[in-house]
Amino acid sequence: MGNFSDYVNDVLDSEPHGEVVHTEYGTNKEGKRFAVVITHVVWYAVRLIIEGKGNVTMTSQHLTLGGAKTAAIRVVRDLED
Repeated sequence: MGNFSDYVNDVLDSEPHGEVVHTEYGTNKEGKRFAVVITHVVWYAVRLIIEGKGNVTMTSQHLTLGGAKTAAIRVVRDLED
């Protein structure tokens, strides 16, 4: 995803967040690329970045990485279907 991963990093850099521990990329029904990013400070946060929106939407918070990954998979499926 070359340039889009740079875009995702720029958007993340514009807002406070913890360590990025996992990123999933995809394309939604309208053809826009998106990234679902899991970050970690004290808890795990699932964040959504959509091409052209320029901001981060936090979709959920979890105590475990497993819970965050399950939520991230759900977000990806919802956007791609």
